[in-house]
Amino acid sequence: MWGRKVHRNRNCIQIQNSDKTEILQLFLKPILKILYLHLKSRS
Repeated sequence: MWGRKVHRNRNCIQIQNSDKTEILQLFLKPILKILYLHLKSRS
């Protein structure tokens, strides 16, 4: 039982980490695009 619980927890942590990176990418990509366009229009 213990081993299974630990294994499940590891899987949950991995899923949470991948979700975080996906969410970060979704937020960062548009922000970087806006910054890039803003810098472009300035120069």
